[in-house]
Amino acid sequence: MIYNFLMPYVKKMYVTEIGEDFEGDVFFPKINADTWREVSRQKGIRDEKNNLDYEFVTYERI
Repeated sequence: MIYNFLMPYVKKMYVTEIGEDFEGDVFFPKINADTWREVSRQKGIRDEKNNLDYEFVTYERI
């Protein structure tokens, strides 16, 4: 609920997308391609400390 309440005020998002499904009861809202433009994507480093695939993604409001 807090995410949805504040989204109208957000102009840029820095998101870490993790290539795994997790159980939980709170989720970030789906990023709408009509509202947000992806401006960068950087693959994270997978190693012995971090065995998950992930990417750092930056979005800007259109």
